[in-house]
Amino acid sequence: MPRRSGLIPELAQASFKSRDGAADYVHVNVTVSADDAAEEFIRDQGGRLFVWISDAGLEHETTTPKPGIEYAEFQCGTFSLHIDPAIEMPHRWLLVYHRFPRPHVRALWNGGAYSPTVPYIPPWEGEAPSQAN
Repeated sequence: MPRRSGLIPELAQASFKSRDGAADYVHVNVTVSADDAAEEFIRDQGGRLFVWISDAGLEHETTTPKPGIEYAEFQCGTFSLHIDPAIEMPHRWLLVYHRFPRPHVRALWNGGAYSPTVPYIPPWEGEAPSQAN
């Protein structure tokens, strides 16, 4: 199925085993938007983008999978997005191509940066959740 160009969102679905053992399978609907350059980069690198969290809690985007993770796979037209189940699923993934310091694609959680403790919510998306002390 050919993908529409630009940042037109596309609804993608996945079922996967939860990493924390809370459920056998989790079913998720996520909106995925990719700019044209991000889509082209992913296709040129094999058609798959993997997003995973390191032991230090940092997010990584690669075109090859980190071993030992059963990713949630979202089919997005001409490419597939594979998400580490340790990442809390957002409503939307925004995929953006960057040329520096090397060509790569960033996967933005609800359009912003992801933190395993408190997700950053851009001001145009509403207020960030409060933290209990």
